[in-house]
Amino acid sequence: MPTRATALIACLALAPLPAAAQTTESRGEGLVSALAACRTAAADQRLACYEQASVALISARDCHEIRIVDREAVQRAKRSLFGFSLPHLNLFGTGKEDPRADSDTDVREITSTVTSARQAAYGLWAFGLAEGGEWQSTAESPTFDPRKGDTVTIKAGMLGRYTAKIGKGRAVDVKRLR
Repeated sequence: MPTRATALIACLALAPLPAAAQTTESRGEGLVSALAACRTAAADQRLACYEQASVALISARDCHEIRIVDREAVQRAKRSLFGFSLPHLNLFGTGKEDPRADSDTDVREITSTVTSARQAAYGLWAFGLAEGGEWQSTAESPTFDPRKGDTVTIKAGMLGRYTAKIGKGRAVDVKRLR
């Protein structure tokens, strides 16, 4: 069982080593590609290849250079960020490599419970959701009247717009505040 000192030494020793094809791939993708490449290695070199690739992958994980997440964690992160205008960082994949990748975790709509609601200036409403986050209507609407405990559905629209609907009421444009 390696000690912390051994892990630190491994992190420092492997840090300057470039990952395979790191110029076009992320460090994590390069490490996984190196592991996958071992399948085609000659039989007498395959075990050594797997050993070297797995040590590099585990060391990168232990040094917090890469993080391995599952589909459920990506879905949770995307739900918590729903409504924020973020730059494209490719944190959760682009879906271009696998057409199912983005569609399985893409969040275009959330349904939640209103945990707090208050009338803001000019007839607008601000309300909080059970998952966290605070939203505000962007236009006055006499039919939009959120109350604590109401179920609200927020859908992503075109051009970065979002609409919220409570019950069978009319949908109103909203924006995420926090």
